[in-house]
Amino acid sequence: MMQAEQRSYNQATPLWVQVFTVSRWPFALVISIGVLSATALQLLSRPIPIRIVGGLQVDQIALPTVDINAEQPLSVKGDVAVKNGVTINSNKALPILGQVLVEEIKGSVSVDEIRTPVDVVNSSPLKVQGRVNIDGKVNVEGSVGASVKPKIF
Repeated sequence: MMQAEQRSYNQATPLWVQVFTVSRWPFALVISIGVLSATALQLLSRPIPIRIVGGLQVDQIALPTVDINAEQPLSVKGDVAVKNGVTINSNKALPILGQVLVEEIKGSVSVDEIRTPVDVVNSSPLKVQGRVNIDGKVNVEGSVGASVKPKIF
């Protein structure tokens, strides 16, 4: 008798109500996935601020490039390779340890002290303004246009 009542109930309800009743859970699942996806997209579209406390060791930085804005100077231990031009704006002394290859200097450079020998290889004349003290032997190749004041003993 129960089966007869159930059949009459199914036949009495319209088809659209039966389809809606059967498909309400799949529709709810699709709608909730859409809402969660939109929320995740909103959250992940903005950069996540991260404060690094303590030491950080980086072997290599791959693309994309990283912009670092710091209020204080960052200390770097290890080797740093720079492929493009670098602008250095500083009123303080900049200690450089290791070998430096300079392609072009735009602007003036003030050097207080050089503690290790410096090899200068240049295809065009190198202008030096100021005083240069040389202790030791100097090898000059090519013609030199210089005037030397003799010392009288």
